[in-house]
Amino acid sequence: MQFPKSVLYGVEKTVIQPIVMAVKLYFINAEALGSNMLSIEMDKEDGIALLEPHGPLSKEDFIAAAKQIDPLIEAKGDLGGLIIRTDHFPGWESFGALVSHFRFVKNHHKHLKKIALVTNAKVGDLGEKMASHFIAAKIRHFQFEQLEAAKLWILEDD
Repeated sequence: MQFPKSVLYGVEKTVIQPIVMAVKLYFINAEALGSNMLSIEMDKEDGIALLEPHGPLSKEDFIAAAKQIDPLIEAKGDLGGLIIRTDHFPGWESFGALVSHFRFVKNHHKHLKKIALVTNAKVGDLGEKMASHFIAAKIRHFQFEQLEAAKLWILEDD
């Protein structure tokens, strides 16, 4: 990425280079993620999936999550847990995305022992109380800063 000399005139290279690098990384990551607003991290050893939404969720986000989670369920039988971590709940991109979310829950909740909602959003308390009536897994709400506590809870024997 090249900037016109008029933009760079009088600005130190040490100031511009980190900014250019950050912009390049942003576009590389955006291109790699496509439209997905859901980061998915799998801990295959402990059977834990960490989902972190970064914007309104799309149908493609739930398809991508299933593609990563399903092979682990097939290999282990069930997942030890699912951690959903977000500073605030971003909502859904469309009604179709909401339907995909419900379908994902329907197809996966019986394969999860525990679900940790790691968020400061009010939806965390509500989710813990409401979802427990519809989902087989145990659900617990943790504050956003308590990711490690959530992992330890999932790893505890009941």
